[in-house]
Amino acid sequence: MPLSKQAAYSKDQRIDWPKLQHRHFAFLARVISRLPADIRQEVANEFASVLPRTNDNFDRERFILASGVELIEADKAAKEYEEIVSLAGYPVSTDGKQFDKPDIPEDIFPGWKTVEIK
Repeated sequence: MPLSKQAAYSKDQRIDWPKLQHRHFAFLARVISRLPADIRQEVANEFASVLPRTNDNFDRERFILASGVELIEADKAAKEYEEIVSLAGYPVSTDGKQFDKPDIPEDIFPGWKTVEIK
């Protein structure tokens, strides 16, 4: 005889944390990495907050990286850098070459002429 919905829910609430292994974490990270970028970080962080209860050797940083979140953070940082540089008057170089320095008076930004931008 199947359980009623209420009985099944009650039973689910009593279950202890399962003991997971690296292969389980790798599978979850692979699934998360295929999610749309706008929700990937939130999902990965939510999993990473509960998975340590399933294995004392859980490595949060490794899981987050495998979930593809580090790539999102790197992309955000690159965009923020480009925005800051362009607001400061530097042309943004997409080919990795040195930026041209803006014409900023020494009294506004002391020592700017000695700063090398690579």
